Amino acid sequence: MGAPILGGAVFLVGMGCMVRANLLFREIVSEINRLLPEEQAISLNGFVRLRFFDILAEYRRLCPGGKLIVRFSIWSAIGFICFLGSAGYLFFSGAASAGYIPKLR
Repeated sequence: MGAPILGGAVFLVGMGCMVRANLLFREIVSEINRLLPEEQAISLNGFVRLRFFDILAEYRRLCPGGKLIVRFSIWSAIGFICFLGSAGYLFFSGAASAGYIPKLR
């Protein structure tokens, strides 16, 4: 009974880390918009993620000493590690199989 709870808790921690990473990405876009002229501003509506690498390069150009990208990367990495850890834990502990995966004897 403890394995699904632990796997779920690690998954929720990963979800919280990814939410924080997305908030930091919005801070990066807001910081760029604060420094750029109004006609070159990046819209927060729509598919901003399609221009992900362009936005990060623009932030590095405008804020060479900025730490938001480092913080964004750390939170993203922790989130992905938690997601992979929870999936691996649930898969390899046998907690995810409810008798549907036959065991080799």
